[in-house]
Amino acid sequence: MYEWVIIGGGIHGCTVANFLVKSGKTVIDDIRLIDPHAEPMARWKRNTNRIGMEYLRSPVVHHIDIHPFSLQKYSTSGDSRDFYGYYKRPKLDLFNEHSDSVLRDFDIKKAWHQRIIKNGVKSSKTPAIKARLRKSCFIS
Repeated sequence: MYEWVIIGGGIHGCTVANFLVKSGKTVIDDIRLIDPHAEPMARWKRNTNRIGMEYLRSPVVHHIDIHPFSLQKYSTSGDSRDFYGYYKRPKLDLFNEHSDSVLRDFDIKKAWHQRIIKNGVKSSKTPAIKARLRKSCFIS
């Protein structure tokens, strides 16, 4: 049984899962994160790669970890090209590497469940997910 079920393993779903674990609201074993892709943030990575994004549009403090300057601390290369402009927009590669590191740190794979959910109803071919829900998050 799961305390939290999060639909969507993109940036927002991963941010919610990370916040719940790191803030002590729950443990990873009480979370089920459901997404149609094999890896967290797969759609984000595919789409940003397709358009050739080099830097994010958001400033350095917008990322999936709970500490605002976590991404800036993660950048240890000292390369001035890691961040762009006045708001220090991070390089996409750095953002993705940092995100992967954050997700590994709290072992998101334990919560990951690759499935497609349509209209909030599971397919008859997939096993049921039993949850004792206090909260649920639907992230699109």
